[in-house]
Amino acid sequence: MTAPATPISSYEDLVNLLTQDGVAFNAEPQVQTVRVQTQMRGIDGEQLIRFQDLDGVMQFIQWMPITNIPISAMPAVESAVSRLNHLLAVPGLDLNHQHRFVAYRVALPILPGQGVSPDIVRACFRIAVKSGMDLVPTLRRVVSGELPPEAVLEDAAREMMAVAPPPPAPAPPPSAPPAAPDLIAAPAVNTSGVGTSEIPDKFGNG
Repeated sequence: MTAPATPISSYEDLVNLLTQDGVAFNAEPQVQTVRVQTQMRGIDGEQLIRFQDLDGVMQFIQWMPITNIPISAMPAVESAVSRLNHLLAVPGLDLNHQHRFVAYRVALPILPGQGVSPDIVRACFRIAVKSGMDLVPTLRRVVSGELPPEAVLEDAAREMMAVAPPPPAPAPPPSAPPAAPDLIAAPAVNTSGVGTSEIPDKFGNG
């Protein structure tokens, strides 16, 4: 019988989990943060995982290449972020007004004296990567003025459907010969953010 996984209840536990999973990361112990390089949808990114003892949370902050937003575009981006957060199963878009950029954040509560499961830590990482990167094309169009904020929900839905796997083909009748395999296999995609073709089984760094 497999022993239960040790809960993550400190910054040191987080560092040990990343090390055990073979994840390349940069540690910043002075601020209890690790930085992990990510890639999805052909977009290079970085995620900060921050263990915040005093707040009782672990934060997963996914960098998105939505930076240096023109001041004139900020109202449209504010509206788009508000609308998209309402759509998302895990609302986490964060607009930084001072520095004019958008990030995606997941805050995971840490139970006092109990910690959190390593699998939950891994899942939060993947959710932050996928949710953030899926919304980059839509938000870029808002920033450029190509897309009005009122249309972001439909645009984001189209983007997510564009990378979703096609529905399985109906099985042929018993008398029919087997269908020839496709010459090019479609990439595996999981819209829940876990186990996509671009995110390996562990934390998702290349």
